[in-house]
Amino acid sequence: MTKEDGAGHVNVDEVNGDAVHHKGEIASKICEVTPLKPAKGNVHFKILVPSIAAGAIIGKGGEAITEIQNQTSAKVKMSKANAFYPGTTERVCLIVGTIESILRVFQYISEKIYEKPESVPRTGCEGRIPTERHKQVKILVPNSTAGMIIGKGGSFIKELKDTTGVFIQVSQKSKELNLAERCVTVAGNSRFYLFMIDMHKSQH
Repeated sequence: MTKEDGAGHVNVDEVNGDAVHHKGEIASKICEVTPLKPAKGNVHFKILVPSIAAGAIIGKGGEAITEIQNQTSAKVKMSKANAFYPGTTERVCLIVGTIESILRVFQYISEKIYEKPESVPRTGCEGRIPTERHKQVKILVPNSTAGMIIGKGGSFIKELKDTTGVFIQVSQKSKELNLAERCVTVAGNSRFYLFMIDMHKSQH
């Protein structure tokens, strides 16, 4: 369970503790799937959001984040201001819902990121990304899942890149911080959105 306040905030440490089920499909190596109550088909999807865009996503008094939740029937929780994911200046956003609702929320978040471009260099898990920030999705996955994505000698991540045609980067395991998760950055253009849809649908 996660604790939230009225503005749709969630404790970043609690967000980072979600469970993950491993499957053999490509999608299951990237997404975290956790059953919610008796509902079927719900997905837990954790991404990083630039702090400069987080305020616009939440809205004054939480109005915007409440509206997008009402429109999509998804649950959207953002870590509090200055509660950044370690090694970054980005906040953790947890989206819970069906595949369709998550994609709608993601589109909304992408638009807000596009409207609020970063003006400072990116560090930490972001690395060298060959495209604009609004064309990226930064997914948090457990360390064990990150290893599966990379594959032996980098074989599986190469297969992912060749198969989807998108840019995929897994952050290095931190030597200073004992983190349970790593950041997977996926970037592309229109093919990237098709990849996102296929990635989620392959779980069902």
